[in-house]
Amino acid sequence: MLRSIKKLSLMGAILAACLAGIGAGVGGFWLLDRKRSEAHGNSHGSVRTRMDIQSIALAVQIYVTETGRLPDAVSPDVVAAVDTKRLYANLFSDHAAKLELGPPKRHWHESEDLVDRWGNALNIVVGTNGEANVGIRIWSNGPNERNETGAGDDISGHDLQVEFQLRAR
Repeated sequence: MLRSIKKLSLMGAILAACLAGIGAGVGGFWLLDRKRSEAHGNSHGSVRTRMDIQSIALAVQIYVTETGRLPDAVSPDVVAAVDTKRLYANLFSDHAAKLELGPPKRHWHESEDLVDRWGNALNIVVGTNGEANVGIRIWSNGPNERNETGAGDDISGHDLQVEFQLRAR
């Protein structure tokens, strides 16, 4: 009888070890799948944000081509950060709709601001050479949501050079 109890205890220990191994394996797969989903989400958000940045650059170029001037939110006279809410209004107001920029992205429309896929305002800086050339740099803080001025995991597009002839505002 003692021998059969030892056999049962040994079998119970083996069964417990097997179940613990299966549980660890399932938990490991769950954790790996969760990390993969987060990475995919960040990757997807990064790609979409990069596309959004290019859309803004294109919208500014169309605005300048059609109106012969920069949007009011962008001052060619000073190197400065751009008020993204004001630029959103310049590009997507009823008046700007005549430029055929198309409707704003849903996340811009909902926030009435030029935000990235994590809900943070994009960083837009303008610089000028004092003539009719203006450089515009646009970047997102990226998935870590910290402004690293375009470094780290920040997402940026190509710097935009806009040439225009100054017209009265």
